[in-house]
Amino acid sequence: MGKRILLIEDDVNLIKYIEQYLNAYDYLVETIEDFNDIEKKIFEEKSDLILLDINLPRLDGFYFLKLIRKKLNIPVIIVSSRSEEAEQIRGIDLGADDYITKPFSMGILLAKINAVLRRTSSIKENVIEVNTVKLYCEGMELRTENKSMSLSKNEYKLLKIFLD
Repeated sequence: MGKRILLIEDDVNLIKYIEQYLNAYDYLVETIEDFNDIEKKIFEEKSDLILLDINLPRLDGFYFLKLIRKKLNIPVIIVSSRSEEAEQIRGIDLGADDYITKPFSMGILLAKINAVLRRTSSIKENVIEVNTVKLYCEGMELRTENKSMSLSKNEYKLLKIFLD
């Protein structure tokens, strides 16, 4: 299977539909079965992307979006029946990478997932991080907690080999 998607949704029929559709495109879809353990699932799963509904049984999706943004750097696409402009703006302002209103086309959902993952994977590939050391590939720059230095081409190439 390909990339892992955590689907946080309470509509059982929609869950099955999304899961089947995305599985056909080589995505592994994890779902939430116990809405009391959403936080645990978010932080235990090694997801590449989260699809997040806003109207959830215990706490709303905005709560979980804030939590995700405080602790993780995972792309989030909101999938919600809340179609008001203010709700969409709030979702994006809180850190969602995209917002899709229900009902929606599965083709559009797939295209948005692919686009977000394309953007985030290219960003992730440009920084190599090992413990507190970060190698910024585009600028050939090395950073630690309190130092930053530019590298020559040869220094960069050697360090990249060691860090990869």
